Amino acid sequence: MAEAVRLLVWDLDETFWKGTLTEGGIKEYILQHHEIVVELSKRGIINSVCSKNDPADVMPILESRGIADYFVFPSISWEAKGYRLANLVEQVQLRPESIMFIDDNPNNRAEAAAAVPGLQIESETFIPYILEDPRFRGKQDRELTRLSQYKTMEIRKKDEIAAGGDNEDFLRRSDIRVFIEYDVESNLDRAIELITRTNQLNYTKLRWTERLRRRSRLGTRRLS
Repeated sequence: MAEAVRLLVWDLDETFWKGTLTEGGIKEYILQHHEIVVELSKRGIINSVCSKNDPADVMPILESRGIADYFVFPSISWEAKGYRLANLVEQVQLRPESIMFIDDNPNNRAEAAAAVPGLQIESETFIPYILEDPRFRGKQDRELTRLSQYKTMEIRKKDEIAAGGDNEDFLRRSDIRVFIEYDVESNLDRAIELITRTNQLNYTKLRWTERLRRRSRLGTRRLS
């Protein structure tokens, strides 16, 4: 059974909108797709873009529609999509199995499957079913907290590149401060999420279920 989707990567031409930007322009900006991106963000599911286009042409369109800030690590260039999707997976630090890529072009989908094993892949015909699909149930995040976290990650990556790619030098100049949070219960969900994501240290290979989350909360209350 496929994993829950935590990141949805959109193609643009003939997928997010109708028409090809460099061949006749956009025929229709599909408002329903715009609304899907916003709703997914409110469910804590992140959106990105992988499109063969010129960013100087694409970004003004997304910005004018008020949707640009809902996409993280947008990849807009003429390079092969397989390579860029593999790079995106590394940047967002998610497992390919929790990421879905949607593209109308079967060649792009085949390339993505070969470059990123485990990646969930669908054609544009799947879009109308996204919000009802159980993989996109997500978790209520009306404040867009998760989106904000990934936007911060995106800024950090841009700053790192601007620093010349020297990660150690970048971290030193970032002047990061670490604080210890003693209010365990209010941060329990986030702690469990981080534990679940540390697959390299999870020798049991067992993931925390909602039942174990509830038991953990109960144990915390008993200790307090």
